[in-house]
Amino acid sequence: MDDELFIVYYLLYKLKNNKILWVSQISDDYYELKRRIRNFSSDIEKYYIVSKEVHYSELKLQVKQFKQFKQFDYNIHCETILQ
Repeated sequence: MDDELFIVYYLLYKLKNNKILWVSQISDDYYELKRRIRNFSSDIEKYYIVSKEVHYSELKLQVKQFKQFKQFDYNIHCETILQ
């Protein structure tokens, strides 16, 4: 099971004037994250939903929220609009 790959979605948070991305939530359900930001708009912050394939063993290590997001090759699926 540790060798199995899973697609994991990250809800990332970023302030407009800052380059740091923060992990707000991790889920295997894209639509759950999409619902959380569906009607969100702001002039100072932005959310992104990105995905990554991870091994099961990595997944157990990545459940902590509000840690700095380490960039990797990822796909952006959704982002909120700055006002």
